[in-house]
Amino acid sequence: MRFLPYWGSVAVVVAASSSVLAADGIVAPEPDGVEYVRVCDAYGSGYFYIPGTETCMNISGYVRYTIQGGTDAYSGDRFGGWQNQSRFDLKIQTASETELGTLKSYAEVRFNWGADASATNTYGKGSEWDNLEYAYVTLGGFLAGYAPTAFTNYIYLGNVVNDDVVSQGNFTPTGQLSYTYTNSNGFTGVVALEQGSGDYIISGYTPYVVGSFEYTQSWGSIAAAAAYDSVIKGWSGQLNGVLNLTDEFSLWVVGGYSNKETDNQAYGSWGGKWAVWGGAAYQFVEQASFNIQGAKEDWGMLSVTANVVYEPIKDFEITPEVTWTRFKNNIHYDYEKRDAVQGLLRFKRKF
Repeated sequence: MRFLPYWGSVAVVVAASSSVLAADGIVAPEPDGVEYVRVCDAYGSGYFYIPGTETCMNISGYVRYTIQGGTDAYSGDRFGGWQNQSRFDLKIQTASETELGTLKSYAEVRFNWGADASATNTYGKGSEWDNLEYAYVTLGGFLAGYAPTAFTNYIYLGNVVNDDVVSQGNFTPTGQLSYTYTNSNGFTGVVALEQGSGDYIISGYTPYVVGSFEYTQSWGSIAAAAAYDSVIKGWSGQLNGVLNLTDEFSLWVVGGYSNKETDNQAYGSWGGKWAVWGGAAYQFVEQASFNIQGAKEDWGMLSVTANVVYEPIKDFEITPEVTWTRFKNNIHYDYEKRDAVQGLLRFKRKF
């Protein structure tokens, strides 16, 4: 009984405190509302609204792993063992409507790891590197930034990994200012002022000048491109045709010509003045397609590549591929590099 006065005092204090809180009208704050991500279907699948804005964003990319063996299809050098490469590719796109047209941005970053087991490196070599693949802004038809060159952007070289053993050009992304025109009939055309990249940056202030177009219909497509190289003061061009014989079977061909007989140029970097590419694609089952193509250039290099792209589950591809290259014995290619056979196996998960 001697503890009752103590607990009675506590009860009085609690009651008094409750009376003060009630008198002051203190109310616990409500939690902030949650803004859920909204789907944005105006620019295609995968876009969503950035919370609090009217700008839509798309995040995509892929992870892939490639194993190669044999000889290098591009140089003829012998591999001393397996070549390995892993890549993580990340793409971020944004889009919104403005009074001046659709405002978009595109950025792509690639993170790579490779192990080199060449004949000159007995113990192999591991290396890591990353690079900004593309970064540009578009408003309506205008583009400014680091983007694919207009010389090859519309030219189709088939669905194989080693599609450029006979090279179209010495760079793909380039700093540029360009304008693209598109209509509802399947026609797209672009005019670009390009700076180049790597070892093929312009000298001085005169840019490379490039023009190209593509016309696409259900039967296939026709595309062409022409470029003026302001460094060597020469020009190169390409003409491309794709024919869809059925929904599963298609044929394609590309012809290239340069008025300068050198591979040390920005655009027509095939050997000699001319080159030709051609191939076929056949979707023999829903999950798999067979691709084959060949290429030959003026200096005599001949290359043939074949693969099967197998997609056992959605967005996961397995691609075995074989490439054979003949380096003609002349002043441009080493006799010891007359033949090369390369095999590869690639695993790719897209998201």
